[in-house]
Order: sequence, then structure tokens, then C-alpha cells
Amino acid sequence: METRILPAPAVAGILANDYIEARLHTDAYDPEREAENQALQLELEGSVGLPFYLVMDPSTEEVLDTFNESARAIVDPGVLARFFEGAREN
Repeated sequence: METRILPAPAVAGILANDYIEARLHTDAYDPEREAENQALQLELEGSVGLPFYLVMDPSTEEVLDTFNESARAIVDPGVLARFFEGAREN
């Protein structure tokens, strides 16, 4: 996803103009940090599947929308683009 789908023109244009990227690495080499990050992912997204994407309001920290359908996005990057477009409108 990071090397093929996120840079795709349909996705990259939306991200560059409307989003600030933050990453949560839940597969860290530090077991203590990995467990903490997985717990945060579970709290935010309700799953520990990877990769996952969420849109959060920076002012309220409210999770506006989540996406964990990377298999569909690999076949059609437009799926992820539509997710980001829809979340932007919330």
C-alpha cells in the first residue's frame, strides 16, 4: 500500500491537499511498544488488521471514518481514494 497505492495519482492528490499523515506502527520490534500500539489501534479502529487507515478530526481527536479493506484497494486504488474523499466531507 505504501509503495504502490498511496502514491497512485487518484490517492496521492487527495492526501497531498487535504490530509496530514501520521503513522502508528503496530508491528514494531520492541514488544512492549508493539503491544501498546496494537491496543491503541484496537481502540481507534476496532481491529488489529493491517494495514488500516483512519481519518481523525485534529481538533477533537474524534475518529471520523476507518478503512481496512486493503485487498480491494490493491485491485482498485480508487476504492481508497473514495474513502478519503468521503471522509474529507464528514
